[in-house]
Amino acid sequence: MRKPKLIKGLEKITFHEIYCVGYGSFFLNTTTNILYGCGENHNNELGVLDYQSKEQIIKLHENVVKVFSDHSDHVFIIKTDGNLYGFGTNQIG
Repeated sequence: MRKPKLIKGLEKITFHEIYCVGYGSFFLNTTTNILYGCGENHNNELGVLDYQSKEQIIKLHENVVKVFSDHSDHVFIIKTDGNLYGFGTNQIG
């Protein structure tokens, strides 16, 4: 069993929600509504084109209140201004 390791750069950030999406991707939302993501991003479910790194957590969006996903290739986020954004594959709707 591998020992967990601390992710550099995130030591002082407080997360209040974790969302699993897609095929091995996830979001971390901070207490200040900054959204981070990590994973393979097979079908742009992280909202970033051509991002293929499991090892790196990247800052994606600010002012995110909530993330919705059906754990496939579609993700929706609601921002503090009330706007709804969606991203991911559009091959199946």
